[in-house]
Amino acid sequence: MGAFDWFLSQLKMAWRTLSTFVMTKIICIPFIRRPFQRLDDPNYYGITNAINIRIPIEPGQELGAWFIRPHSDGLVGSTERWKSVTSRDGMSGGNAIKDSDGQNVTESSLQTCDKNESKLETSNFKDGPAVSTGCNMYLTEPDETVILYLHGNAETRSQGHRRELYKKLQAQGLVVMAVDYRGYGDSYGGFMFQTSESSMAWDGVMSFRFLKKYIHPSTKVIVWGHSLGTGVTTKLANELRGVNYRPDAYVLEAPFNSMISEVGTFLIAKGAKFLIDVDKLLEESDMTFNSESFIQDIKEPVFIMHAEDDNIIPFELGKELFQVALKHSCNAKFFPLGKNLHLGHDNIYKADSFNDIVREIVSTVNAHKKA
Repeated sequence: MGAFDWFLSQLKMAWRTLSTFVMTKIICIPFIRRPFQRLDDPNYYGITNAINIRIPIEPGQELGAWFIRPHSDGLVGSTERWKSVTSRDGMSGGNAIKDSDGQNVTESSLQTCDKNESKLETSNFKDGPAVSTGCNMYLTEPDETVILYLHGNAETRSQGHRRELYKKLQAQGLVVMAVDYRGYGDSYGGFMFQTSESSMAWDGVMSFRFLKKYIHPSTKVIVWGHSLGTGVTTKLANELRGVNYRPDAYVLEAPFNSMISEVGTFLIAKGAKFLIDVDKLLEESDMTFNSESFIQDIKEPVFIMHAEDDNIIPFELGKELFQVALKHSCNAKFFPLGKNLHLGHDNIYKADSFNDIVREIVSTVNAHKKA
């Protein structure tokens, strides 16, 4: 190889690295966020009976997350449960956490269970649920349902419409764990972390496994993705399709069928196709989010909800995804929300029928679990 050919190959490599990095920052925009957020204190944002926790992903890498329990008389709250399970497991969940009263929960305060009398055993953190002996404290009750919430492409778990959704779910007696992907919020990474479909899905997988380690074995888990989080959710389902312990259901709120289809709806992308191969760049950037392929293999119930006046992800893309699910005999149901409701992309939780939809979802999951 001559000097010119070598220089040309290096130039192409540099262009590819730069272009894929830019593409990931166009689709995933964690840097678009309010300044001075206090993510370690959910109570600051009006989220009560909640704690801030850290979820290990890779060595030296953690996710920030909120664990939110419903307000149920007579049941142990989030802080006490977290003290118990982390005490018996000999860990403190990473950095100091704050409960809903703003008090730090640290390893020195973990005194609920005696380690000599209680042992937390799990066949494998990656594959199975926890089995407790001696101390029967879990993060959840046997008949409860947990929502693992995977948000969209901007901001953090504290964004306004997300907080209002948590409250709605909490009011219905549901447990919620809301996480920020690596590169987002107070999770590992920063601007230079190259978020991708694979990294976000792995964050979701490890969050699910974290839940399975600490919740009661009979508790149901529903993975709820919104916007870009729907692509993460279907990829997560694909990653878990061959393991014994999988989520009990999936909710796709304002989904797209693939990132290629979604990007194709933007005028700027249509113009850019005359200059660059956008589809190829999405593939090279690990940003295809091919939900219409992943959804075909999901055996658990899938619930899709989409507002007809969504101006970010067209209603038609969610409908197309549902049609693919039906074609492949998936256990799927579609909840369309009319234009007259003015719900847009972020406000489906405001629909008058929202509580009824959630109750139907939970009821269906309970029936499916017993079948």
